[in-house]
Amino acid sequence: MNSSGEFHTFRLPVPSLWLDILQKVKAVGLNAVSVYTHMGLINPAPGVVDFDGFRALQPLFDAAKQAGIWIVLRPGMLTWHQPIVPINLS
Repeated sequence: MNSSGEFHTFRLPVPSLWLDILQKVKAVGLNAVSVYTHMGLINPAPGVVDFDGFRALQPLFDAAKQAGIWIVLRPGMLTWHQPIVPINLS
């Protein structure tokens, strides 16, 4: 069974600090962390896909492996922490 927290890598865009965060997650008894991709950052313009720097997933996976926790990756077009433009469906 997984007990997980949430970690927004784009809110801490310094990959060298991620291991420390994930070790703290492990220290409080969690064995997983849920991470969603911020598509506005990864795909900033039509035809542009950028997984460099803090957008890269491999440093996150490496830090999680070193910390001994699972990553639950939630890729998607929308995150609920972003401003949402209301759509009139009527």
